[in-house]
Amino acid sequence: MSTLLPFLPLMPEESVTSYAARVTALHHGGSARAFLRCLGVAYAPIVAGDPDALAAFADLTAVPADDIARAALTARGHIHCFRGELVQQKMLRCAQTHICPRCLAADIATSTLPTTAAVYGRMIWQFRPIRACPHHHVLLEPIGEAGHGDNAHDFARTIASTLSTIDDRATSAQPVERSAAEAYLVARFSNTPTPSPLLDAMPWYAAARTCEAVGIVALHVANVERRALSEVARREAANHGFHIVHGGEASVRSFLDDLRGRQKTWKPEYHGSRTPYGSLQVFLTFPRPDPGYAPLRRIVHEHALQHIPFGPGDRVVGFPSIVDGFTRSRRQLSRPGSIPSASAKFRSRKGSSHRMPR
Repeated sequence: MSTLLPFLPLMPEESVTSYAARVTALHHGGSARAFLRCLGVAYAPIVAGDPDALAAFADLTAVPADDIARAALTARGHIHCFRGELVQQKMLRCAQTHICPRCLAADIATSTLPTTAAVYGRMIWQFRPIRACPHHHVLLEPIGEAGHGDNAHDFARTIASTLSTIDDRATSAQPVERSAAEAYLVARFSNTPTPSPLLDAMPWYAAARTCEAVGIVALHVANVERRALSEVARREAANHGFHIVHGGEASVRSFLDDLRGRQKTWKPEYHGSRTPYGSLQVFLTFPRPDPGYAPLRRIVHEHALQHIPFGPGDRVVGFPSIVDGFTRSRRQLSRPGSIPSASAKFRSRKGSSHRMPR
């Protein structure tokens, strides 16, 4: 396959779809999908991270194939993979483009290329849990309507009408505090995160959602709906939740004790784990328990068995509430020392068929 000239470099942290759009903007100016099709390269497989399509695109652009592959998302049904990290499709912004206007203003200021070929989309802007630029510490901004057809995933065409006001957008961008949660999640893509044992044991999507879910329950009422919160509030919650989970198992248990302390009395109509844990219980079990959250589920389950009364047949974050033949009732919990610690019984019976998966 012939190589396009002049050569256009793939920029650091640029997505492969942004690069395809910039190549098109430099050489053709129309639709990336149509331009690449004329050159014998299918665009949809590039978007999906198909290895053969990415290799063909690398040959066309003379960019090393490994660099092209590192800039791509690989689709696996509803799960995508980026640099070895698993991301649920619902956590991607997909056709809805978000930008840091200060990044784009800097792109234009430091490039001699036409503006549509100079500005480029950073891969991390596609992930919903990343709500601010890690370099300029301003909120990412949505641009225009969601792209469809030939405009879908075409960064250069989507951003074109915004470039005339990019300096004003850069000036008015909303500054925010640094987020330890976002820094951790971004660092995982380069395999350089600060060690965090509980979060490190989860796939990327589970680590991101755990930080936000724990933070929301910690900062708001237990049964708050996360969709009722603003993006800024959810970002603050994720940062708060990160510090709780990053503190390890003892920190998470202290957080769960605090939730239990908020429930002053036990009411017959509200027995079970849903009362103190609220949306955290739903998060860990809906629509079904996800093995990705196993480290957190184990801690919540053990905490609930020690402290929460249950009725027959109740389940706790997807696990049965019956331990070694009996269910912990409100009456039993009112008798100090009447029942050995449920978590201790799990640990003491190595051969028990009731041991929880870890």
